[in-house]
Amino acid sequence: MRAVGCKAKVIFLSRDDGESAHFAALEAGASAFIHKSRATAELIDAVRSTADGGSLFEPTTIAAMVNTRREADRQRERLTPREKEILSLMAGGTSSREIATALGISYYTVRTHIRSLGVKLACHNKMAVVLRARELALVH
Repeated sequence: MRAVGCKAKVIFLSRDDGESAHFAALEAGASAFIHKSRATAELIDAVRSTADGGSLFEPTTIAAMVNTRREADRQRERLTPREKEILSLMAGGTSSREIATALGISYYTVRTHIRSLGVKLACHNKMAVVLRARELALVH
Protein backbone atom coordinates (compact mmCIF):
# COMPACT_ATOMS: atom_id res chain seq x y z
CA MET A 1 0.00 0.00 0.00
CA ARG A 2 2.78 2.41 0.90
CA ALA A 3 4.63 1.64 -2.33
CA VAL A 4 1.73 2.97 -4.41
CA GLY A 5 1.36 6.08 -2.28
CA CYS A 6 -1.66 5.03 -0.23
CA LYS A 7 -1.98 7.20 2.87
CA ALA A 8 -4.43 4.91 4.70
CA LYS A 9 -3.63 4.06 8.31
CA VAL A 10 -2.75 0.42 8.84
CA ILE A 11 -3.52 -1.75 11.84
CA PHE A 12 -2.14 -5.27 11.91
CA LEU A 13 -4.60 -7.82 13.29
CA SER A 14 -2.88 -11.14 13.81
CA ARG A 15 -2.86 -14.47 15.64
CA ASP A 16 0.92 -14.30 15.84
CA ASP A 17 2.02 -12.21 18.80
CA GLY A 18 5.74 -12.83 18.33
CA GLU A 19 8.34 -10.12 18.03
CA SER A 20 8.91 -10.86 14.34
CA ALA A 21 5.22 -10.20 13.62
CA HIS A 22 5.36 -6.91 15.53
CA PHE A 23 8.54 -5.92 13.71
CA ALA A 24 7.01 -6.79 10.33
CA ALA A 25 4.04 -4.57 11.15
CA LEU A 26 6.35 -1.74 12.13
CA GLU A 27 8.47 -2.14 8.98
CA ALA A 28 5.32 -2.08 6.86
CA GLY A 29 4.35 1.27 8.35
CA ALA A 30 1.52 0.11 10.59
CA SER A 31 0.27 2.42 13.30
CA ALA A 32 -0.86 -0.41 15.55
CA PHE A 33 -0.64 -4.13 16.12
CA ILE A 34 -3.56 -5.92 17.74
CA HIS A 35 -3.66 -9.59 18.65
CA LYS A 36 -6.85 -11.34 17.58
CA SER A 37 -7.57 -12.36 21.16
CA ARG A 38 -8.06 -8.73 22.23
CA ALA A 39 -11.49 -7.42 23.01
CA THR A 40 -13.49 -5.69 20.31
CA ALA A 41 -13.40 -2.49 22.33
CA GLU A 42 -9.59 -2.45 22.09
CA LEU A 43 -9.78 -2.82 18.33
CA ILE A 44 -12.27 0.03 18.10
CA ASP A 45 -10.01 2.19 20.30
CA ALA A 46 -7.06 1.36 18.03
CA VAL A 47 -9.01 2.37 14.93
CA ARG A 48 -10.02 5.66 16.54
CA SER A 49 -6.53 6.38 17.82
CA THR A 50 -4.82 5.72 14.49
CA ALA A 51 -7.48 7.66 12.60
CA ASP A 52 -6.59 10.63 14.80
CA GLY A 53 -2.93 10.25 13.83
CA GLY A 54 -1.81 8.25 16.84
CA SER A 55 0.36 5.18 17.04
CA LEU A 56 -0.01 2.29 19.45
CA PHE A 57 3.66 1.42 19.19
CA GLU A 58 5.45 2.76 22.25
CA PRO A 59 8.84 4.36 21.50
CA THR A 60 10.55 2.07 24.02
CA THR A 61 8.98 -0.97 22.35
CA ILE A 62 10.17 0.21 18.94
CA ALA A 63 13.69 0.78 20.27
CA ALA A 64 13.76 -2.68 21.86
CA MET A 65 12.59 -4.34 18.63
CA VAL A 66 15.16 -2.48 16.55
CA ASN A 67 17.96 -3.39 18.98
CA THR A 68 16.91 -7.03 18.99
CA ARG A 69 16.82 -7.07 15.19
CA ARG A 70 20.27 -5.45 14.97
CA GLU A 71 21.76 -8.03 17.32
CA ALA A 72 20.20 -10.85 15.29
CA ASP A 73 21.65 -9.33 12.10
CA ARG A 74 25.08 -9.12 13.75
CA GLN A 75 24.89 -12.77 14.80
CA ARG A 76 23.93 -13.86 11.27
CA GLU A 77 26.75 -11.81 9.72
CA ARG A 78 29.40 -13.31 12.02
CA LEU A 79 28.85 -16.83 10.73
CA THR A 80 31.11 -18.19 8.03
CA PRO A 81 29.73 -20.04 4.99
CA ARG A 82 31.11 -23.31 6.43
CA GLU A 83 29.38 -22.70 9.77
CA LYS A 84 26.11 -22.05 7.95
CA GLU A 85 26.59 -25.28 6.01
CA ILE A 86 27.18 -27.21 9.22
CA LEU A 87 24.18 -25.54 10.84
CA SER A 88 21.98 -26.64 7.96
CA LEU A 89 23.14 -30.23 8.32
CA MET A 90 22.70 -30.13 12.11
CA ALA A 91 19.16 -28.79 11.71
CA GLY A 92 18.42 -31.73 9.41
CA GLY A 93 19.41 -34.15 12.17
CA THR A 94 22.80 -35.09 10.74
CA SER A 95 25.28 -36.26 13.39
CA SER A 96 28.69 -34.66 13.77
CA ARG A 97 30.39 -37.76 12.35
CA GLU A 98 28.03 -37.78 9.35
CA ILE A 99 28.68 -34.06 8.80
CA ALA A 100 32.42 -34.73 8.80
CA THR A 101 32.02 -37.47 6.21
CA ALA A 102 29.65 -35.43 4.04
CA LEU A 103 31.95 -32.40 4.02
CA GLY A 104 35.21 -34.32 3.80
CA ILE A 105 36.59 -32.85 7.03
CA SER A 106 37.56 -34.41 10.32
CA TYR A 107 35.15 -35.01 13.16
CA TYR A 108 37.29 -32.71 15.32
CA THR A 109 36.98 -29.91 12.78
CA VAL A 110 33.21 -30.29 12.90
CA ARG A 111 33.32 -30.14 16.71
CA THR A 112 35.43 -26.97 16.48
CA HIS A 113 32.87 -25.38 14.15
CA ILE A 114 30.04 -26.36 16.50
CA ARG A 115 31.88 -24.80 19.46
CA SER A 116 32.42 -21.66 17.40
CA LEU A 117 28.72 -21.58 16.55
CA GLY A 118 27.91 -21.89 20.23
CA VAL A 119 30.09 -18.91 21.05
CA LYS A 120 28.80 -16.77 18.17
CA LEU A 121 25.14 -17.59 18.89
CA ALA A 122 25.55 -17.51 22.69
CA CYS A 123 24.42 -21.13 23.12
CA HIS A 124 25.72 -23.90 25.35
CA ASN A 125 24.80 -27.02 23.40
CA LYS A 126 23.97 -28.28 19.92
CA MET A 127 20.20 -28.21 20.43
CA ALA A 128 20.33 -24.58 21.58
CA VAL A 129 22.47 -23.72 18.54
CA VAL A 130 19.87 -25.23 16.18
CA LEU A 131 17.00 -23.50 17.98
CA ARG A 132 18.79 -20.14 17.84
CA ALA A 133 19.57 -20.69 14.14
CA ARG A 134 15.84 -21.22 13.55
CA GLU A 135 15.01 -18.03 15.44
CA LEU A 136 17.48 -16.19 13.22
CA ALA A 137 15.98 -17.78 10.08
CA LEU A 138 19.30 -19.40 9.24
CA VAL A 139 17.66 -22.83 8.95
CA HIS A 140 14.11 -24.09 8.55
